[in-house]
Amino acid sequence: MRKFLAALGATGRPRRLERQPRRALPSGAERMPPGAQGFDTRVSILECAGLGSYPLERGIRFRIGRSTRSDLVLPISSVSRHHAAIEWGGDAFHCHDLLSQNGTYCNGKRVTCWRLRVGDEIRIGGVHIRFRERVCSPFARFDGTEDWRSACLVKEKAVRAATLRGDLARVKLQEIVPFIELHRMDGVLEVGGRSGGRIYFSGGEIIQARKGGRSGVDAFFDLMDLSAGMFLFREGKSQTERAIRAPATALILEALRRRDEWRERGGGNVGNGAQSAVGSDALRSNHIS
Repeated sequence: MRKFLAALGATGRPRRLERQPRRALPSGAERMPPGAQGFDTRVSILECAGLGSYPLERGIRFRIGRSTRSDLVLPISSVSRHHAAIEWGGDAFHCHDLLSQNGTYCNGKRVTCWRLRVGDEIRIGGVHIRFRERVCSPFARFDGTEDWRSACLVKEKAVRAATLRGDLARVKLQEIVPFIELHRMDGVLEVGGRSGGRIYFSGGEIIQARKGGRSGVDAFFDLMDLSAGMFLFREGKSQTERAIRAPATALILEALRRRDEWRERGGGNVGNGAQSAVGSDALRSNHIS
């Protein structure tokens, strides 16, 4: 009532009430958790074929090597335990060789320290790693409960989750298996239809593989060589007895190494069984030097 009377004023006529300006919504930077302000919307990552993507952070050293304490573990003999490291210095990320036995290569050159640029290729023990940048969505929600870099990768994870059913001509097994391992999923990956086979998982670990009359590590190598056909992952606990104990990472890297080696020799398909015994004994017993 008082506001109404005040609005009438001395003349007794109604007076238009002035609207209060609307409060501006907080910008994306203001919604970020403390300490996240000042970062741009780009995230630097390392992409390793068959092993997925790894985001890099300023101020935190990213270690690569055979040691299980590394951020990117490469369990192959040509890689040193502490082989290389990626860290921020000045205005860019740098790749440092840690006095490795076989060296670290960037864009084909052996280096001790290399300033990384988008698209650069790092080669360690025959494993190719690509340095890239991803752009965060400016509409990403930051409520302080999760790391802002993780929020930027939500879309990528959603896209990868959709690849658990599809065509091998578009999505390779070396991209699907690490996703299943990362999320510790239980189930069976059916590959290649009737002429293909199956890979069994328990807690993200490969426990068995079957293709035709073959099973175990040899069957896994045969399946890894398939480049056509459909695949489908069926979630659920498997009652299959464990026959494979080597880590999925070691199996994938060995399969890729065998494929490259066989092609260099002028061979055909490595999945035909002719070369499937290469490296199998060590992987069956999980003895990786």
